[in-house]
Amino acid sequence: MPEGTVEGSEAGSAGWQRNLAAVWLSQLLASLGFAFAFPFIPLFVQDLGVKDQHAVELWAGLLGFAGGIAMAVSAPVWGALADRYGRKPMLLRAMLGGAVFLGAMGLVQNVEQLLVLRFLQGAVTGTMAASTALVASFVPRARLGFALGLIQVSAYAGFALGPLVGGLIADAFGYRYSFFLTSAVLAAGGIIVGFFVREGFAKPLASAHSGAPFADLGSLLRRPSFLLLIAAVFGIQGSELMVMPIFPLFVQALTPEGHSVPSTVGLILGAPAAVSAASALAIGRISDRVGHRRMLAICTLGAGLAYLPQSLSQDTAQVLLLQVAVGLFVGGMLPSANALISLAVPRGSQGAAFGLSSTAASLSSAVGPLAGAALATQLGLRSVFVAAGLLVGTTGMLASLARRQAVQAVDAATLPTKR
Repeated sequence: MPEGTVEGSEAGSAGWQRNLAAVWLSQLLASLGFAFAFPFIPLFVQDLGVKDQHAVELWAGLLGFAGGIAMAVSAPVWGALADRYGRKPMLLRAMLGGAVFLGAMGLVQNVEQLLVLRFLQGAVTGTMAASTALVASFVPRARLGFALGLIQVSAYAGFALGPLVGGLIADAFGYRYSFFLTSAVLAAGGIIVGFFVREGFAKPLASAHSGAPFADLGSLLRRPSFLLLIAAVFGIQGSELMVMPIFPLFVQALTPEGHSVPSTVGLILGAPAAVSAASALAIGRISDRVGHRRMLAICTLGAGLAYLPQSLSQDTAQVLLLQVAVGLFVGGMLPSANALISLAVPRGSQGAAFGLSSTAASLSSAVGPLAGAALATQLGLRSVFVAAGLLVGTTGMLASLARRQAVQAVDAATLPTKR
């Protein structure tokens, strides 16, 4: 932390557990909300009048790209402002801004309007990055893996239940009502943050950042270990988001005639998310003991091996089983990466660090869906699973090699000291 900066919510203060509970609940609601609507965007595109299969795949990729590129550009700015003015305001911005734009998506009349709103939503949201930066600022470092794992649990728990509920709502009332419900749930999350989180943030002295709110960004980008971790985040997110736009279409192709596609998609997406929620908490505890770098490498390699066989699936039951296997490893990837990122930077720079991490994730969410759509168009839907497996597996290798670039010093700081 820069000299002259004081954060009243420093780890070890009596209220950090209460803050963690409030942030956890708000992130659970945000994840639920996004999962009500986002998995069904390719099917919503069909409802908006796009009927050609290749055109639907292309629009699905463009919609993912628009949100991702907007978030990639805005995330470092929000992160730097968080370090300058507080992390709680940034989480409120993400929650309430998302409520506005997701609600508006339910009113669109064509896919072009949806594209514009997807871009604007990407520019103002980013609840996970905002939640992670806030939690990292007040949780004791010895409990960081557990706390970030718990936040990841909220995300996966939301994605476990959200697609199933969203699919049932879409079956009963149409896709637009999923967006309306998302808006209401995000607004509720914002209210919880506003009333129950006590940040205790003290604005840093001007001399601490030479009067420039973005001065930390350059110094972080000169850290080799930090850059390797950012690359790992890119690979982790990219593998998941490469599959997401085409996944409903893949399930649709395997679903027998007469069965509901939205509900089937919701079930298959929800089951691995439930497994990820459980594994995130367990792996977060274990990585506090054995080291976050080692756990990150294990989880990414395991997920890569689980993705590859999905390209050979012949029915939805096989896809469900393999998705559950992916979910087991996915739950440990981001908590381990986020713990390493937090430990790799000064205490007062978490906002900037997670802003840059969010940029990497957002770039992957921009490139991933577009790459997935392009692969599906040129080589077929099954090729996307092969690409995702290779990408996340390569990320595992990168995480292992990161030790040679000074991550070992960061990783060692997470292990108990022998006396």
